[in-house]
Amino acid sequence: MNPSEPSQRGRARERDSSAPGFRALLKVGAASWSLLSASEKWFFSARILVRFALNGLDIVAVGLMGVLGAITATGLSGERLAIFGYSLPNPTAANVVFLVATVAFLFILKGGLGILFARWTAVFLAGVVIKNSAKVTRYLFSGTLQRLRMYSRAEIQFLVGRSVNATFAGVLGSLTTLIIEGTMFLSIFIIFLAVQWQAALVIAAYFSALIFLLQRFTAKRYLQSGRDIRESAVASGGSLLELVDGFREISVLGKQDFFLTRFIEASKLSARTGVTLQILKSLPRYIAETGLILGTLGFVVWQLGQGSLADGLLALGIFLAGSFRMMVAILPLQQIWNELRVSQNWVTMAQNILVKLRDSPESLNSHIFTPTVSKRSSEDVANSITKLDVNLVEVSFGFDSAKHAVVDGVSLKIPAGSLAAIVGPSGAGKTTLVDLMLGLYEPDQGQVLVGGMEPRLLRQRIPGLLAYVPQ
Repeated sequence: MNPSEPSQRGRARERDSSAPGFRALLKVGAASWSLLSASEKWFFSARILVRFALNGLDIVAVGLMGVLGAITATGLSGERLAIFGYSLPNPTAANVVFLVATVAFLFILKGGLGILFARWTAVFLAGVVIKNSAKVTRYLFSGTLQRLRMYSRAEIQFLVGRSVNATFAGVLGSLTTLIIEGTMFLSIFIIFLAVQWQAALVIAAYFSALIFLLQRFTAKRYLQSGRDIRESAVASGGSLLELVDGFREISVLGKQDFFLTRFIEASKLSARTGVTLQILKSLPRYIAETGLILGTLGFVVWQLGQGSLADGLLALGIFLAGSFRMMVAILPLQQIWNELRVSQNWVTMAQNILVKLRDSPESLNSHIFTPTVSKRSSEDVANSITKLDVNLVEVSFGFDSAKHAVVDGVSLKIPAGSLAAIVGPSGAGKTTLVDLMLGLYEPDQGQVLVGGMEPRLLRQRIPGLLAYVPQ
């Protein structure tokens, strides 16, 4: 198989996962969540609670900013305003400085705790990604050749790297942020709705229209960008692997330009996709900031024409504070949602394998700050095996693409300690028969035993007991 081209099954997986929509993303997120262990789920849930607590500081700070604006409006107009039945005091140097200092302290505290939290999260997700990358790699390279050949070499690189990383650090991290920041957005909106419902509704209507338009015109482009990134990564990696593997033949025949052309075309596709994503990422902020400036001017004129100066200043302060905080929440949410769309097609490859390995622990330690040592307990199996005789009983095996079986009804017994040779013309199935004895293939029919055990199990339980020396 050409390593720079997706396998047939890989293309089928891509078609299955390409359906856009919120439901499809939720399905991907639920699959990633199900792949976590019980302890990882508990830790991840604790992480979400900590994020909610940090956002609580943000909500308090925004509320105090509203109070500060209301007190300032009271001082400018001379009218006493009330919020939730509480009459606001006149502004003094003491209470203004206290409010400003409190707001600043809360934002600084949240920022510092946010850095510690980001490190905590990054370490946790990195360990999860490394563990599952090791599980996928072990699954591919500890099984049969049939399993390994389902993927090209370039696809394996993409699968173990980007696909696993997107499954956990990408999907789970992004969905968690969506949930938390979405809740934050709603909480702030409810506060402003209670304080000044007209301003809150105007803000909500504006950002709802913004989100709808952005999703309407960019969703398919983000999905296509995700497919293009995957295609370019697999194609460029495959071209380089072919250059390395076929160095002698390619150099002698002077075919470097053929492979370099494929590599450059893949690099161009990656670059074009990067340019498209950069533009798509810049549009939301530009539209939001432009609309916010124009909306502020219009809101000032409308609000000041509807009531007193104090009410107008209070509503304007709420509008500015609410718009700014909602924009700070909405734009990252928009960006995270689009990143999920980009990586939506990547995760299916890893999830298809990891679902099979959900209950299989990884024996190597994956914590990024500890040495990599095996946690596998040693089994005293070698002492129970006294001789390694080889037995094949009515073994048949054929490749999927072959019309006839390569090995058909072969029975063979090789006593322990004896020397045996398999002789035959080219294409007779000698290498395939040896691969069956080594457990690299599983027979379609019959049984292969080495020392009374299946060779694949023997290799797993007693590594090094079987040996293979290539020609």
